[in-house]
Amino acid sequence: MAEQLSSRGGQTTLILDSPASPGFPLPAEDAARLLRRVREHHPRLALIQLASPLEPAFALQALKDGAVAVFPRPVRDASGDTFLEDTLRLLDALPLYLRRRGSDGGEAALAQLGKAFMELRALREPPEIAQALLGTVAGTFERALTLIVREGELVVERSIGMGGDRAAGTPSSLGTRIPLDRPSVLRDAIEKRAAFYGETDDEIVKGHLFPTIGAPLHPTVILLPLVCGGKVIALIYGDFGHRGVAPVRTELLELVAGEAGLVLETALYRRKRERTVPEGTASDR
Repeated sequence: MAEQLSSRGGQTTLILDSPASPGFPLPAEDAARLLRRVREHHPRLALIQLASPLEPAFALQALKDGAVAVFPRPVRDASGDTFLEDTLRLLDALPLYLRRRGSDGGEAALAQLGKAFMELRALREPPEIAQALLGTVAGTFERALTLIVREGELVVERSIGMGGDRAAGTPSSLGTRIPLDRPSVLRDAIEKRAAFYGETDDEIVKGHLFPTIGAPLHPTVILLPLVCGGKVIALIYGDFGHRGVAPVRTELLELVAGEAGLVLETALYRRKRERTVPEGTASDR
């Protein structure tokens, strides 16, 4: 059900109850494992964890494992006479938080999309355009990488967040070649000119890319094609590094990638035109 809702572009939220709740079948350690497993298998879900005020370590671990928020869950033994009143406060606060989060998240995402479009349209050089798209992906993912498409292979060009440095690429990965001679999620993204987002156990990714950049904590990755003139000229790769998986608005990233392709085509056309216009007519350009 969650995947169906997410595929329609909606934000789906799952609320996990506190291990201290009456009738809850799992101890705290298993509840924490449950949250991590849900996050791993359903990265688009927004997870809210309920936790007893008597379990601060569990609450902090839930945030570390990827919960977007932790709410105090009243416990009858601890609340005493205020248990009912505290429960009603929780039931009032949750819908307010969800409405505010949905509104703020949507406005922030649209504002970020508009900013990315404006920055792209101001660029004139092809390397700048590819770098801008890389930066947009790095704004969502902990690590991002530009893979240039060559005949039968991909070549690592630039990276952000590799080696723990968010400001620079990893010199050792520069120029690394990844073969495309076998079926893989990488080749599918190129041939179908379609983005991929999700978990992968792809042999090429695990056997050629991860040994170079290091395997992320979770195998959830994005592959975003940069299309110019009907051909994929680069893939932008992103993962969460050593962070937990977080919800991603992949449709917005795909819009930015599409805009980057159009800006790139315009830049290349302008460059070609400037090379072919006779020198004497330069003032007419």
